[in-house]
Amino acid sequence: RTASGGELSRVMLALKTIIQKQDRRLMVGFNQRYFDRNRVLKGTVEEQGIGKVTAAQAFHNQNLPAHLKSSTGFRTEITGGGVVHNAGIHFVNLLRHWFGAVEKAQATFENRALPAECGEDTAHCRFWFANGVTATLDASYVNAVPTSYERVRFLGEDGEIASDLKKCDITCRLKANRHLKITCKREIISDSVFNALEHFERCVRSGLQPETDVDDSIETMKVIEALTLSARRGAEIRLDEIERKYAR
Repeated sequence: RTASGGELSRVMLALKTIIQKQDRRLMVGFNQRYFDRNRVLKGTVEEQGIGKVTAAQAFHNQNLPAHLKSSTGFRTEITGGGVVHNAGIHFVNLLRHWFGAVEKAQATFENRALPAECGEDTAHCRFWFANGVTATLDASYVNAVPTSYERVRFLGEDGEIASDLKKCDITCRLKANRHLKITCKREIISDSVFNALEHFERCVRSGLQPETDVDDSIETMKVIEALTLSARRGAEIRLDEIERKYAR
């Protein structure tokens, strides 16, 4: 059974205790972090090639009803949640990786086509980062797209950068209408999984901690919990509230 929200954070905290006592290695499968494309984007953000980044946008779209005979397998007791919990979580992890700590979050969850038992099928999320960046994530399982679609866009003081998962490209538009293409490897999802497993194997051999370790996962799950709570309350949630809960 897949846990959800705060329950999963508590599971990860328990795993952290076990790992520390036994000096083990645990890597969480945030495979998107191991795409070359996303690693290049991280470097681009740090180099600030488009000036100081002020905002980011992320999109994830699928059309599950067109391919599902039954929604039974997507019930929350199996998956732990809806589109934010199972697809958007990868973007939450990436946004934290790119921009650091989230100070507050807000979300609106909807059920446009899938039953409520499957969790949210559509969501609009907002994030405010400690470094001043604001970001949005729009995710849906029920948009009329022929295949899964993912895209990110960074807005800076001197231009913008966009990247598309299917095209596996990175384009940069600077002031004075200059357009550049940033080189990255052409990879598909299975490549990111292979890259992640290769990274974990190196960590086990060398005794290093994996990049997407248990701490990285706990911090990501805290943001997911804040988004879930925000959708329930209809209000912004400060991450301080979630932190206090786990500090007890």
